[in-house]
Amino acid sequence: MVKNNDTIRPSSDSEISPTDMQTVLNLFRHFAAKAFQIFQIRIYSAKDQLAVLLELQHSYDDTATPIRRIPDEVLAAILYQADPRLEIVNDFSVLSPHKIHGFWDERMQFLLVCQRRTHIIQDLPSFWSQTIIAPWFPQFLTERSIELSKLHFLDVHLFWSDRCRRLHN
Repeated sequence: MVKNNDTIRPSSDSEISPTDMQTVLNLFRHFAAKAFQIFQIRIYSAKDQLAVLLELQHSYDDTATPIRRIPDEVLAAILYQADPRLEIVNDFSVLSPHKIHGFWDERMQFLLVCQRRTHIIQDLPSFWSQTIIAPWFPQFLTERSIELSKLHFLDVHLFWSDRCRRLHN
C-alpha cells in the first residue's frame, strides 16, 4: 500500500482483480440470502406462536367464568345494584365515622377485583355520585368521587360532630 496525500491506494501487487471482486460480491449475496432466510424463518415462527396464543386465548374466553362473558353495560348495571350506598340508610343518626369508613372500604374493594371492573366502575358516574364532606373523612376521597362523578348529579352528605345533613342537588 502506498500513502500519498492522505489517500490510500492499493499497490500494484495487491490490487483486487475483477474476478476476485465478483467472488466477494457473490459471497456477500450468499450471506445476505442466508440471513434473509433465517429472518423469514423467525418471522414465520413468531407468527405460528402468535396463532397458538390467540387460539389459547379464544379457548380460554370460551371456558371463562360467566362473569367474563357479560357485556360491560350489563356488568355496570349489576355493579351499580351491588354498590354499597348510603341511601339505603334511612336514619342517618345511626351513622358514625367508623361506619362511614367501612362503607368506603367496601366501595374501594370493588375496584380491587380486576382491571375490567375498575374501568367499568371508574366510567360509571352514578357510582361516584355520593360524596361525603366531614372533618374526619379523607379529603382526597371526596375530591376523587366528585371528579369521577363527572356531570352526574351529586348526593352530598355533610357531617359535623355526630350529626349528618344530606343535601340533594
